[in-house]
Amino acid sequence: ARPGDEGLRLQQAREVVAALSDFVRRGEEVIILADVNSAAPPEGAPSAAAARGAAPRSVFALFHACGYRCAYRCLGRARANAAVASRGGGAAEAGAATGAALPAFTTWAGWERGDYQAVCDHVFVSQGLRVARVLDVPRAEALAAAYPEKLPNVAYPSDHVSLVADLVLP
Repeated sequence: ARPGDEGLRLQQAREVVAALSDFVRRGEEVIILADVNSAAPPEGAPSAAAARGAAPRSVFALFHACGYRCAYRCLGRARANAAVASRGGGAAEAGAATGAALPAFTTWAGWERGDYQAVCDHVFVSQGLRVARVLDVPRAEALAAAYPEKLPNVAYPSDHVSLVADLVLP
C-alpha cells in the first residue's frame, strides 16, 4: 500500500458506503469484508477525530464514522471489559487493554527488499450485529520459523491470511 494512494482509497470507500445506503433497506444488517490497504488507527482515534469534526484520514476511520464497527475490535473490547470487570478494574483499564484486539497482521509478504507486514484486511459490521468470536491469525514467530518467505507459502496460498468472524443476527 502506497501512502499517496490514501485519497483514492477513501474515495472508493465513500462510494461503497453510498452504494450500500442506496441498496440496503432500513433495518437490514451489513457486513463489509475488505482489504482496504489502509492502516487501522489506534483504538479510540476514529471516535476522537469524529468528535473534533475532523474528516476521516483512513478507510478504517471512514467506515467507523459511517457506523460500521470492526469485528475484531468489538470482540477485543468485550473481552477486555469482561476481564477487567472480573478483576474489579475500571473503564480506563479496559480501554487500555483493547489495543491488542486487532490481529498482529493480516498480510505479511517477504520480499528480497524486506518484509511488509500490516493489518489492512477487516471485517466491518453494522450496529445490530453481535460478534460472537473471531479467528486469530497464526502466531508471527511460528509462521516466520516455519516459512522464512512469510506469505504466500505452501500452507497459506495468499499474501493475506483469512479473517473469520462468527456473527449473531438480531
